[in-house]
Amino acid sequence: MKCPLCHNPFTSIVSTYKELSIDGSYIYGDIQVYRCHNCHHVFNYITKSDIAGLKKYYKEEYSSQKFNPTPIKNDYFNFNTTKKQIMVVNQNKINNFVDKLFFLNEKNNCNTKYNFIALDHTIEHCWNLDSVMQNLKTMIYPDGRVYVSVPDYEEYMYRYNPYLMLIKEHLHHFTGATIQYLFGWNGFRLLRHRKYNLSILNGKEMIPSIEFIFECSDIRINISPSKYESVYLYGAGREAMHYLANNYHVITGLIDDTPGKIDRTISTIPIYSSRVIPKLNSNSLIIVSSLYHQAEIFENIKKLKFKGDVKCM
Repeated sequence: MKCPLCHNPFTSIVSTYKELSIDGSYIYGDIQVYRCHNCHHVFNYITKSDIAGLKKYYKEEYSSQKFNPTPIKNDYFNFNTTKKQIMVVNQNKINNFVDKLFFLNEKNNCNTKYNFIALDHTIEHCWNLDSVMQNLKTMIYPDGRVYVSVPDYEEYMYRYNPYLMLIKEHLHHFTGATIQYLFGWNGFRLLRHRKYNLSILNGKEMIPSIEFIFECSDIRINISPSKYESVYLYGAGREAMHYLANNYHVITGLIDDTPGKIDRTISTIPIYSSRVIPKLNSNSLIIVSSLYHQAEIFENIKKLKFKGDVKCM
């Protein structure tokens, strides 16, 4: 069973929820929850026939819980949404939500460009993350922004709230790290994120949630090894391990300020503290390989007056 986020084939089942099916419903029956061994994404296992049934379910049966969509606040995002091309996907209007959900999950040649796209509690419903990300990259202007909010898996499992695991429309159980992995790997830079509680069922239930604002910076890695004198990965974590295992150009070193990592090596590649950055010349490249700490790393690189190029995984 491949992970729908990173496509790693090594996954394992973590829980099963047995359910009696409602006669005549198109939605799938038992819920099998898997975890990826690589990116640690948690997701429901569904087959192609399950997806076909899910599509019929959305078109013929689906009705959303009544909750207020998350307001887009210009002061929080530091982005003026007035006089901009904006697309908002939320469950305020069910027919509109279903239409846009289908649009995002299918391969499209969209001619409309947007400055701002909001996916408010939407992406956990998506059955084709590859198409969703490709459509977002096609539809967003360079330097455009994408707002994403999702239920926070770490919080609702910590509180042991099985209600959210039993919502079959939620095919993915995202954490802050896995959302940032998904968007960072597809060329979006994290600007801000925060946690909040979403009220549903007239206040009877609270969904612990997390929201993000990403910028499309067109910074996904596409480099020639010969272009730079030296190439460094900033962040000696699992993303760097994945990068080193799947790329073959020479990495000069890794940068990480974690005390236990400085002066150690990974496959003979040395790990330096960020104090090495001011010493690097203009023919150097730093690849930000810590997707969860992108914003802080970009700020630190700027503060240290790095003269070369900076890109993101």
